[in-house]
Amino acid sequence: MEQKQRKDVHVTYSYLDHEFYGKYKWHVRSEMDRRPTARGIFIGSKDAIIFGAALARRLKTELVIHNKYSGKIKEKDSFGNDPRSRKG
Repeated sequence: MEQKQRKDVHVTYSYLDHEFYGKYKWHVRSEMDRRPTARGIFIGSKDAIIFGAALARRLKTELVIHNKYSGKIKEKDSFGNDPRSRKG
């Protein structure tokens, strides 16, 4: 049986060496994409999380927010594919 490819949306704070964007920024990207798009680069984390949540809702997948300094997973939020709760 084939498994579906995960398409989680990640919000990370990392280095982007680019003239226009500067040095360190918040990036929002899907696992389907190798690099963040221009729309997915933000100065503040709140804007990046709002954009990432909207993207995760549209893709019906999970939003993964990483810690600014350590890069470890800080929070996960699922926007689809949740198992049904059944009475036991």
